[in-house]
Amino acid sequence: MIPFRLILSDPASEVVIDAASPLRPATTEGVIAGNVELDAANPSLGLIVRWKNAATTGEHRFAKLTLEPPGQATFTHVFDADGDIDDFIELPFPAAK
Repeated sequence: MIPFRLILSDPASEVVIDAASPLRPATTEGVIAGNVELDAANPSLGLIVRWKNAATTGEHRFAKLTLEPPGQATFTHVFDADGDIDDFIELPFPAAK
């Protein structure tokens, strides 16, 4: 399990963090924190954020993800979109040694 923090720029109606198994946090605004399990063979993470209110024209929303794997450097990634976020990243570190 890897500790994470997810900061949302606006309140969301739904958040799904998909790694080894989907995680649907109860909190959908502000700072979301917990632990996520990664697939050691394929360390990647998907993120879906459905915003409560639609963005105005030209407005971008973001979700800043911070992973703190034990014994490894902290990893930060900002997901950015002009609407809902539905994206994934391949992580630059192994989930397990």
